[in-house]
Amino acid sequence: RKKKKKLTLIFFIFLNTHTHTTQGFTVPNLSCFELEKKFEIPVIGSDLSAITYDPETGKFFAVNNGAATIHELSCDWSLAIPCTQDRYWNMTIPSIGIEDPEGISSMGSRKFAITDENPSLVRTMTLNIDGTVSNVEIVSRVLDTPAGANKGYEGVAWINSKFYVAQESGPVA
Repeated sequence: RKKKKKLTLIFFIFLNTHTHTTQGFTVPNLSCFELEKKFEIPVIGSDLSAITYDPETGKFFAVNNGAATIHELSCDWSLAIPCTQDRYWNMTIPSIGIEDPEGISSMGSRKFAITDENPSLVRTMTLNIDGTVSNVEIVSRVLDTPAGANKGYEGVAWINSKFYVAQESGPVA
């Protein structure tokens, strides 16, 4: 008998067991994983889009896509409702200009890379402890296909001084 791998899905708010989506493609089979714990974070609401951990602050930073906000969270995973909000930033103010935030990645020293799905952009910025934002810079404007129909930049990772960006696409037959 094969031993199942353990996967802790900390911020997985829903798990759809259907095998086909309304678009007709198959959802990957997750039966090889065992749900160990599930946490909900009420301060984020229902539009949690991405989360990153900043080891320098010991905090999690989460994107609420619908409200276009970034939340700084203090978490104690032994509690039933594990996270409290320390502060949040509105991404739609003109000096930032993110309309549809999707992904976030910690770059250290309170600096983050954040994706804007449409238009497809990656911005870096510093989320200051006083609740302000500074050093906003667009670092990517390249997109192979136009970001239409909710198909722009969905995620970002900052690894070894390089950006890795995820763009959504339709299913391939």
